[in-house]
Amino acid sequence: MADQRIVDYIKSLLSKGFQIEQIRQALLSKGWSSSNIDESIKLALSQRTFQTMPQILPVLEEPKEPSKLWILPVLIAIIVIGGISVYFMYPKGEVVSTGGESNFIDCGTDLTCFITTSQSCNPANVSNTATVEMFGITQTTTTYLEMKGIKESKCDFYIQTQKINVTFPPETSEETVNQQKELFKKLEGRNGTCKFVTADLTAMLSRWKAGNFSTEDWAVADCEGNYFSQQI
Repeated sequence: MADQRIVDYIKSLLSKGFQIEQIRQALLSKGWSSSNIDESIKLALSQRTFQTMPQILPVLEEPKEPSKLWILPVLIAIIVIGGISVYFMYPKGEVVSTGGESNFIDCGTDLTCFITTSQSCNPANVSNTATVEMFGITQTTTTYLEMKGIKESKCDFYIQTQKINVTFPPETSEETVNQQKELFKKLEGRNGTCKFVTADLTAMLSRWKAGNFSTEDWAVADCEGNYFSQQI
């Protein structure tokens, strides 16, 4: 019989962008049986709904000593959240002349400026530095977003992870810290490009500003690039 604690845990991780196999491996490493996990995943998928950005999840009570292997899928989830979380402050919206038909808008760190500009897909950029804490791991991620204008009747949108700094709980072994920091270093510079219907891009950015995220955010766009890959 599925454990409702695991079902709720799985649904929360799915809402953050976890893949099913990542969740399965994380739970296996924490001592849960394969049959219990598979039944819980099936039930979680049947109950799945899209939620607002979740609070930091409590660690499930574990049937045996946990392995440090669970850290990697959690970190990947933090990257996804950190990449789209917004902590923006005040409007900037500096207009930079490009000599073309439209002007490039440097929104600095102001998401409202970027959202407004997205309504016409005028070329613009914004930079975000966000801090997320989960399971005692604190991650600060700087992400760059840019609209490159209309291409093939759609808005060309670019995203890049620029810098990731991570702090681990004091009880984490030095070996684990070094391994995970090396993995994070490989994630810096990952980028991708999506072609959105302009209204869909504006709607997505507005949801992000309100703190609403979904694994389906990218489903309405044609995306490519290693930013969207689970491979490290």
